[in-house]
Amino acid sequence: MKNPDLIFINVMKTVFLNLFMATAFFASATIITVDNNVNSPADYADLQAAHDAVAEGDTIYVAGSQTTYGILYVTKKLVLIGNGFNPENGMRTELLSINFEIDTSIIRV
Repeated sequence: MKNPDLIFINVMKTVFLNLFMATAFFASATIITVDNNVNSPADYADLQAAHDAVAEGDTIYVAGSQTTYGILYVTKKLVLIGNGFNPENGMRTELLSINFEIDTSIIRV
């Protein structure tokens, strides 16, 4: 019969190793912001330019706007987050179209 303390220690080692590896993986991803509103402190005003600048696996957060972001050609795997639509102030994250030029196995809207 195995010692319960040794089992606990082995389980904790596995948990901490997995957490460390996950943290190292996600820590390498960059998060950038896109906002086409005037005088915005975002990293980019143009969504396609932001896409072209990021590396695969990075995250792009798109702010709400009263102006569309136009057409996006996605050529790499990334996380794209928009805040949706707020009917109280008319702000929305809107694209005319998204064209995927990669194997897209997961798309969440």
